Amino acid sequence: MAGGKDGELSRKTKGKGKAPAVVNDDHDEEMEDAKAHDLGATLELPFTHPQDQTQEHSELPVLDPTTFWFDNNKVRSAVSDMLTGYYRDPWRNYGEVDEGTKQHWWNLFSKQFTWTPQLNEHVKVTVERRFATRLRDMFHIVTHKMNGAKPGWLNEEVHKKMMDIVATDLTYKKRSAIIRRTEGAVRWKMWSNQATIRVLCQLSNMQKAKRMATKNKGQLPTALELFLKTHFKDVPGKGTVLVNTKAKKIAVITSI
Repeated sequence: MAGGKDGELSRKTKGKGKAPAVVNDDHDEEMEDAKAHDLGATLELPFTHPQDQTQEHSELPVLDPTTFWFDNNKVRSAVSDMLTGYYRDPWRNYGEVDEGTKQHWWNLFSKQFTWTPQLNEHVKVTVERRFATRLRDMFHIVTHKMNGAKPGWLNEEVHKKMMDIVATDLTYKKRSAIIRRTEGAVRWKMWSNQATIRVLCQLSNMQKAKRMATKNKGQLPTALELFLKTHFKDVPGKGTVLVNTKAKKIAVITSI
């Protein structure tokens, strides 16, 4: 009897010793898995630059000033899409954009292109300049080129604010008037300079034509003769040569 009790007690003891070990191990594993899942669901990984994620970004277009740069249509389109896709206020220029939006645009750009670490600062500056230029052009096109029509990508409320700025903002009107006057003055100066140069060239050619006529018994030269005469220059070691490629082509054609 004692032996039977001892055997039964021994089996109970063994059973008690094994069961908790199995249950506790499984429970601990489940708890660890749950904690890991919760941590992964709530933890936000810090933003890392594309070139640090070699494997993930290996297929992205690589920016390089010598081969693939901001004058490429794909890059230009990407810049436009980023701005139109997140245009939340009637921004007239890049200086009016809040820092959060600027960072958002930069993050979007960084996810579409990659570049070497040596170009980090160059790319950052160039991106901001392109955003600034495109933003200014967008505001001007919407408010002045579309005759009040709203583009499909633009929010109705933002479009109304843009048109109100043009119609009622005195600061904007004053600045626009200054820009128009400045641009007009620059265009006038350029035209005036070009006109002056043309007049001087004509006077110079007239004087040369008269000198040629004096040497040729009063007979004025033809336009071709005058052109060739005025398009030669003396070069040390080479003698008299034609001044440019156009003059050379004309000389070749007339000599045939």
